[in-house]
Amino acid sequence: RASPKRALLLFDQSITGKWASRFDEIELVTLMELAHAVEFNGFNIPDLPAKPGLKTPTNIIKLFKVDLRISLAWDTDDTDVDLHVIEPTNEECYYSHKNTHIGGRLSRDFTQGLGPEEYILKKAVPGTYTIKAKYFANHKQSLTGATTLLVSIFKKYGRQST
Repeated sequence: RASPKRALLLFDQSITGKWASRFDEIELVTLMELAHAVEFNGFNIPDLPAKPGLKTPTNIIKLFKVDLRISLAWDTDDTDVDLHVIEPTNEECYYSHKNTHIGGRLSRDFTQGLGPEEYILKKAVPGTYTIKAKYFANHKQSLTGATTLLVSIFKKYGRQST
């Protein structure tokens, strides 16, 4: 049976735990998911530190409420796929240009895992956002077959609909 309190503790372990270096910054993705869980399960953020075992600073959760979140993941380990987002201003956000003038931000360039790479924008500007995925490399010598990509697009992420 699902337990929101247990889920919070598992999020917390993911954020504050030790990971292999190839998973550096995975806590940013987990913080996005934690913000969503807090909002939609009705937890009162100021009360969270009182929950036993929770180590994540709850004052940062509100920072992960964004107008636009784009997530790119793939199913072949040790593979490098790059997320590129072209904003309405024609500025491209990608691994070597991670921060844009309108506030777009790209997560770490995951080159040895399953991703995800994520683009977030706190305040979206009107217009078209173009999403591209570029297959860069596979670091394994095996017959793994094709790599499948999963692109998830969220509007007003971490905020209840009004």
